[in-house]
Amino acid sequence: MPSLTKRTRIVLEAAWVAALCTLAILLTADHTRGDSITIDEPLHIYGGAEAVSHGVLFTNPEHPPLAKMLAALSLQRAHPNAPAIAPGAPLPPLPDVVAFLRENRVSYAEMLARARMPFRWLLAALIVVVYLSSRAISEGPGRVGREDYASRPARPGPSLIARDDRTIWPAVLASALIALDPNFVAHAGIVHTDVAGTLFITLAVVLTIAAVGGSAVRWLLVGLVLGLAIATKFTALILVPLVLLAPLLLLLEDKSRLAQNFAGALAACVVAAFVVYGVYAVNLRNMHPDDAALSSATFLRSRNADAATVARYAQLTRRAPEVGMFLSGVKGVQLSSETGRGENYLRGRVSREGFPHYFFVAFLVKSTPAMLLVTALIFAGGRGLRNRWSIGMLVVVITLFVVSIPSSFSIGIRHMLPVYPLLAIVGAGVIASRKLAAALIVSAAISLALIHPYELGYFNFIGGPEWLSDSNIDWGQDVDRMHAFLRERGWERDTTVIVFALPGLHDVERYRQFNGTLPPGRYATSAYMERVAMPGLFDALQTRGTRVAKIGASITIRELR
Repeated sequence: MPSLTKRTRIVLEAAWVAALCTLAILLTADHTRGDSITIDEPLHIYGGAEAVSHGVLFTNPEHPPLAKMLAALSLQRAHPNAPAIAPGAPLPPLPDVVAFLRENRVSYAEMLARARMPFRWLLAALIVVVYLSSRAISEGPGRVGREDYASRPARPGPSLIARDDRTIWPAVLASALIALDPNFVAHAGIVHTDVAGTLFITLAVVLTIAAVGGSAVRWLLVGLVLGLAIATKFTALILVPLVLLAPLLLLLEDKSRLAQNFAGALAACVVAAFVVYGVYAVNLRNMHPDDAALSSATFLRSRNADAATVARYAQLTRRAPEVGMFLSGVKGVQLSSETGRGENYLRGRVSREGFPHYFFVAFLVKSTPAMLLVTALIFAGGRGLRNRWSIGMLVVVITLFVVSIPSSFSIGIRHMLPVYPLLAIVGAGVIASRKLAAALIVSAAISLALIHPYELGYFNFIGGPEWLSDSNIDWGQDVDRMHAFLRERGWERDTTVIVFALPGLHDVERYRQFNGTLPPGRYATSAYMERVAMPGLFDALQTRGTRVAKIGASITIRELR
């Protein structure tokens, strides 16, 4: 836009970002109104409320507390009754959870709506971060370091930015790819760690690359954000060695400041450790060391840790509760990844050990065609990608995929959400045509429009519901829609319900319960139950059933003869 004044450009760019954020927030709010509570949300809401109300951390130590705190602080504005404390179990008794959510002074609908509210704003923040990061990189030196990919002379072949001028198109495209991604719109309406973790991981990566060759203040900022990322999602721990090695990016430019930058990276990790400690200290502010040790031991036993490991972590937690609870959570996640926590599903196969290629397949079938094309263009980026920004971000993407290979906990693309903003920033810069960028934005918008308001069940043209299960399609989110459908037709009493649901919270007790046989009649079944929880159920339903209706993305109504 060479003919526009600087002020006009700023106004137009701000309007674009505001429009994307508003659209993402409105679409998230719209599908959330129809979504029933998902399987994991009660635990996160209850655990966050426990920490905010009582200052203890008995519930759900397998996830860091920051995202749960955000949900609980939002909920706290309605002044609900505090949850009961369940000191002897990492999962509180279901009756306590039901009582907290269903029998509170605040209505169940308001409790759920308030707890979910912060996460749509975190998505908006992510859109802003992606836009500003891509914009700063493409604008030139002086903004984000000594050299960037816009400052290099044009070379033959694919360019990391548009060849004709340093336009805003990379930032426009990158931000749109995230704002219009069904996976982000879906998970921004759910109380969980995924969108929050993606925001802080993306910001930590961008700030780390910007800090290379920069001032000490930049490294301190890296430490702050890295700490927030780790306090949100344990996946962010993979950034620690990458931050420590980030000064090696100077080998592409100025080697003279290597030692100074290694010291800055080490200082950033120290700051991050203090931030994580502080978050845990707030959550454990009223917790006696003996209670913290009990919580650690109970949690690790639930993950099948051996007696020696349980005793060692309990002793550490008794001496230093904040450190011990953090490390116990990390250990529990490691054990879950090694041994699995239930069935993993991939294209008709069910395995407790997981699938090495699971997340590669999930990325292939759950990404929009626009994102897949942008990712493919990265491989054609050629020499234009040989700079600190593209190398730094792609190293993180590759690391995330590599560490996913041995996991026995393969249940959802949500665990790989952090790769999307990084791929969007790097890949959007490869686009050397405004028309192609515009076409990709339209394509992403079409992908979102076609699935709304059932974003959680999005698949592209490559795959479908038969490829993946669990949080990729069926997380209990369509049960309320099923209630409305059956109630309108007066089918509540003569329908057998076999869905992925929590008794007392999904209110499925009103229906005829499945007794292990399939006599003729009407059945409402969800994707997870058909393909994972009850092997053989899907084949029986397909053979004998006639489909009556599809509810949302995950529940099918059939008449069996």
